[in-house]
Amino acid sequence: MNILVVDDEIYARKALIKQVTELLGSRPCELYEAQDAETARLLLSRIPFDLVLTDICMPGQTGLDLVEYMVSNQMAAQAVLVSGYAEFDYAKRAMELGVREYLLKPIEQEKLRRIVTDAVNRSEQARDENLTQNLKRLVRGDTTAELPFAAAAYRLVLLQASKDITPSLYRSICTECRGKGLRLAYAVDPLNATRIILLLDDEQSPLDFLGTRLANLHLIAGASLPFQDASGAAEAFRQAQSAIGGCIANAFCRLFVYQEPRKLMFTENELALFSEYLEKNTARARTYKEKLLERLVLDGSEY
Repeated sequence: MNILVVDDEIYARKALIKQVTELLGSRPCELYEAQDAETARLLLSRIPFDLVLTDICMPGQTGLDLVEYMVSNQMAAQAVLVSGYAEFDYAKRAMELGVREYLLKPIEQEKLRRIVTDAVNRSEQARDENLTQNLKRLVRGDTTAELPFAAAAYRLVLLQASKDITPSLYRSICTECRGKGLRLAYAVDPLNATRIILLLDDEQSPLDFLGTRLANLHLIAGASLPFQDASGAAEAFRQAQSAIGGCIANAFCRLFVYQEPRKLMFTENELALFSEYLEKNTARARTYKEKLLERLVLDGSEY
């Protein structure tokens, strides 16, 4: 998230930056400042801002001129005007430009808190929507979609609930994961509304944390093998789907990690003969199976 504070008076500018910083707390945000509208325009042309807090009366171009520039260039940032005067003409022009927030100096802390909180929420929602769309493209095999974060290895996990997952439930799950420092992107499975797709940084050992939380949340999960880039996402999704099938088949397993199919241990003739016995004589089929398994043990094979 990016916030720009514009004011020609350095003490007023620094005081507002301090207020905003305190309101943000530990939430990640880049704060920028400009002493005039011209500098602000330069920053706006280079950086995608979420919120712009600008004084009205400044030498040269005014804060209203700056907002007009933002409107004419269709910038998504919310503009908030700051002034020491409750001038009707200013308010009227601001409304014409689509400005919905007007702060009078000295700035009321609670009103500023609401403005900053709303901006943070909008920024996070936009970020999550972008990550969701990218993740859906990746699992469909679109290798032009960008991975949402850089990692040496990724792992894809499908979480499944017994009923449709509500947005609040998957947000709470992801918030808890992020609270543990896990990097992730998430989306509702486009093929199954009861599932969440999680893309995780495998170097952070995310399965250890998920495994301890699934029982309390009444969820099951299927995890892929690690993969390195966007080209492996679609295959990882298939692996996670296969893994969650194994989890469903085992009532005592909450988290199932995909395993590569083992190499065929029997010849085609042996399998055909076993199938024939199975159809005609189950006792003979059972005896034949025991002989095949005995042969595998003698050969030192695993089964």
